[in-house]
Amino acid sequence: MAAVEVGLDRELALAHWHRVSRGRIGWDCRVLVFALLHLPLMGIASTPTFGYVLAQNSEAGNAWYVELFSNAGVVALLNMGLSSYLLPPLCHSLARFKYGIRQELHLAGLTLNQYTKMYTTRVTSTLLSETVMTTWAPLISVFVLDESCMRYYLSFNSDLQELMEAWQIGQQGLGAYRPGFCSRSLLNQFTYVWLTTILLASWLQPSLWLLRSLRPAPAPEPESGEIEIEIEMNSEVHEIHEVESGEALFSDLEKTLVLAGKKQRNVAQTLNLVVLLVVFGTLCPPVLLLGPMVAWCQMCALDHIERGRSMTWGRVLASDVLVQVPLVPVELLTRAGAVVVG
Repeated sequence: MAAVEVGLDRELALAHWHRVSRGRIGWDCRVLVFALLHLPLMGIASTPTFGYVLAQNSEAGNAWYVELFSNAGVVALLNMGLSSYLLPPLCHSLARFKYGIRQELHLAGLTLNQYTKMYTTRVTSTLLSETVMTTWAPLISVFVLDESCMRYYLSFNSDLQELMEAWQIGQQGLGAYRPGFCSRSLLNQFTYVWLTTILLASWLQPSLWLLRSLRPAPAPEPESGEIEIEIEMNSEVHEIHEVESGEALFSDLEKTLVLAGKKQRNVAQTLNLVVLLVVFGTLCPPVLLLGPMVAWCQMCALDHIERGRSMTWGRVLASDVLVQVPLVPVELLTRAGAVVVG
């Protein structure tokens, strides 16, 4: 019975997938909405950076939360929390929306090719949102809000804006832009944020990976005096084996998907650090010099985790196949960031 139910679930999922893919108008609208939904996702990812720039350009003696956002370590921790706990599930929901997967029933019956497409979309969305958070948000926020650039921070402080206009120094926009000072302000404000991000990625992030990999101790074996219950109904043995095989199938699938999700998150975070090092390494050489330390610490943690796992070779291979590295988006984001910074 369980095998028949698995086959029906797979046929239902495949039919749903093909129905979504063949409807061209519906598919185009879904892809368009999928792309537009990245805008609020990027806004959420950029919130700590924009708050940091606003706090840096505010006058002294502000509220406690403004002073809190002006700390580079707080901003780096918030970015790390977003990239570890909030952005991956949101990007997973976006990938499921793109392919019309609304229920776990549909997710459990897809083929390997369909799983690969969904997870590639998921890791690309995660990488894009994290790159916007660490690379593009500092560039845009400083250019738009900073005192040395377009000075739109005055729009968030009406009292200060009225004072500046009374002194006739309340210019905003391109007329207030000062060439040569804007990039210097970017370097002065975000050097400590980048260094703190690199240090957290070197020490705190591998420590969290190792803590997540800890498994509970195995249950103690029953003593000889305890009574063991044995099933001796021969007429139900075949049915029991069928149920156990179906449960084992779904259990292996769930474990493989969980492992693929963890690898997808690690791949996105690592590629985000690569983009950060390449784009801002020329502006801040200490950031580039810390790159080998980040790679060594994370590789040691991942190697220790892989050695401690007891799983079949097929499950490891399936999880590696599901998570494809988006090399083209990485190259485009890196080239675009290097051109803007240069």
